[in-house]
Amino acid sequence: MNVFSLNGNWVDLIIILIIFYFLLDSFRHNFFIILIEFISFLSSLLLGFLYYQIVAGLLMDNFSLPNSISNSIGFFVIVALSEAILVSIMLFIFKKIPDHIKNFRPLAYLRFIIGIFDGLLLVAFLIPLALSFPIPTRFKDSITSSRIGGLIYEKTPIFEKRYNDIFGGIINEGVELLTVDPGTKNSISLNISRLDLSVDAEAE
Repeated sequence: MNVFSLNGNWVDLIIILIIFYFLLDSFRHNFFIILIEFISFLSSLLLGFLYYQIVAGLLMDNFSLPNSISNSIGFFVIVALSEAILVSIMLFIFKKIPDHIKNFRPLAYLRFIIGIFDGLLLVAFLIPLALSFPIPTRFKDSITSSRIGGLIYEKTPIFEKRYNDIFGGIINEGVELLTVDPGTKNSISLNISRLDLSVDAEAE
């Protein structure tokens, strides 16, 4: 009999591998570098959620882009810019820290904890993002029913709500583009220019 049994699925395995990667990666870096990566990623996500509409508005006003596309682009632009700026500022501060503080031995153990949190943050970012897209039901069920993934998903409802606001429009438009309501007379153009058909006499 197993002393410990997770009773998880393939999603849990992927999550464990991601966290394990970040844990191993923390061996290669100073505590403050790991902390900078974590804070900058978390802060850039929050800033993206808060201010994506500013960039989206500029794109709609100046380039006449649809709201759905502008929201998505605006989010990623804010995240990328804010993370780059935050990392630059914090690295500048890091260089000013005395070496005896940078190399303080107890911090070497704390970096592993930050590495794990960094991996968990990435998973918390990816799970609601994946569920917001029209992926097959069996994959969604696997994610929500997984031991680790399901728990993270339940504890981070803010991500799901924000993803619906940001990506919901473009996802719905994509689904509508590829599907037809059976109760309507709508159709999807297949862009086939040649319509002249002929019978293959030899095959007949």
